Amino acid sequence: GRLDESYRRRLDGVGVIWDPIAYQWERNFALLEQYKEREGHCNVPDSHQEGGSKLGNWLKRQRLARKGNQGHTLSLERIERLDMVGVRW
Repeated sequence: GRLDESYRRRLDGVGVIWDPIAYQWERNFALLEQYKEREGHCNVPDSHQEGGSKLGNWLKRQRLARKGNQGHTLSLERIERLDMVGVRW
């Protein structure tokens, strides 16, 4: 069924994450932006961790997804955002 709108707003107010996959992507993207701000580039080593996240591994998976490897794909919007921040494919 559908949630009553007032109940949904209350859940939003306490921080319920409705799409955990999108949330995690956005979190890693923000960490990538922080990394670039600090390091001046987006060439994150595969083993690098940032803010408790395996940022290097995440970026590697984004590159693979862009190529369509391992059955994953990357949306045009996400490709454009990664391009804008300076990811080298």
